[in-house]
Amino acid sequence: MKVNNKKYIIAVSGGPDSMALLDLFKSRIVGVCHVNYHKRKDSNKDTQIVINYCNDHQLELAIYDVDKKLYKTAKQHNFQALARQIRYDFFEQCGKQFKCKNLLIAHNLNDFLETAIMQENRKSLNFYYGIKPESTYKSLNIYRPLINEFKSDLEKYCKQHHIAYAIDSSNALDVYERNRIRKQLAKWSKKQLLAKYQQIQTRNKAQAKLELQVKKQLLSWQKTKYEIDFIRHLNSRLVSGVIYLYLKNNKIINVNYNKIKLVRDFIVSKKSNQSLRLETGVSLLKKNKHVKVVRKE
Repeated sequence: MKVNNKKYIIAVSGGPDSMALLDLFKSRIVGVCHVNYHKRKDSNKDTQIVINYCNDHQLELAIYDVDKKLYKTAKQHNFQALARQIRYDFFEQCGKQFKCKNLLIAHNLNDFLETAIMQENRKSLNFYYGIKPESTYKSLNIYRPLINEFKSDLEKYCKQHHIAYAIDSSNALDVYERNRIRKQLAKWSKKQLLAKYQQIQTRNKAQAKLELQVKKQLLSWQKTKYEIDFIRHLNSRLVSGVIYLYLKNNKIINVNYNKIKLVRDFIVSKKSNQSLRLETGVSLLKKNKHVKVVRKE
């Protein structure tokens, strides 16, 4: 784990991962950000753990209490997506409040594997599998210094340093795909976890080279104003990647291999002046030898 002289805000749930990260970086923290979703009966205990630590170490704390009314708009399967948007938007607000653009998040090696396996299971095309050590969200620079650490070691750290932490009881619910994968990984040895991690990172290195080629081709396609013939004559190894980035750049959600194949077949077909529904209110229009994404007003 690299240590530098930067100052940070930090996302802290009250779990062992984030409490360990908070303790490790406490001298560099200008603000602690905590979200209470009020989805569990014991969620206030998590909040109190964070409050107590911040009080003991004189750290500034911002808490966001989520209004349960927001959940009425979310179905069970997409609650986690809503929760993610809620907390990251809150973190950005905290960045402005504490005048700091550097955010620490306690994702660890187990989280990395959970995400990568979910991506594999969904057969989604990605240029990076897992969670990147660094990323951005709006105005925030996000750092994950624990991404190479085992979750069990972070729990051990908390116990050894007498740091209170909470266990999220919702992690046991099988309604979430991530939880099912988490239970599976809990049965693996450290050796097995590390082997899978190294396998994915080897794959990511190869994907990084492919991504550079795909971006170059996408730029060329853009210069043609997305001519149909460009895709027809493009190297077959690059077609899926170019279409993937094209859809992602147009903010299309859930881009998987099936959707990419559907779009590719639609583009290269000899039929003209047609449209393909991509998602609710969004279609791909093929007209005058070009394609473009159109949205209903």
